[in-house]
Amino acid sequence: GEGSAMRRLLELVCDVVVGLNTELEITEPAPRLGAMISMDPRRSMQGARLQDYMAAEDDKARFEQLLVAAQSDTEGALPGVMHTTFRDSSGSKLSAEIFYVKFSTLDGRC
Repeated sequence: GEGSAMRRLLELVCDVVVGLNTELEITEPAPRLGAMISMDPRRSMQGARLQDYMAAEDDKARFEQLLVAAQSDTEGALPGVMHTTFRDSSGSKLSAEIFYVKFSTLDGRC
């Protein structure tokens, strides 16, 4: 469907693609994200909060602020981007760009 086609397109241009729910929790296992931050490959990322893997408290707060604002955007779900630094399981830092957009499926789910 529409959602899977969009996801495949995003996966062609992005290293990692994850879906978040309205509580900003990861909605699927996300093995590529786990590999990026050197997590145990048997551990699912589903239910975790992406911002919990960010190194700086300022980035965590900014991420939450930006995504909450994007969720309440009723005008057309404008995309956004932010730079952040993740901390992997060994404590090493990894710079990343996060691109985000809210979208709805054909049945109206976000």
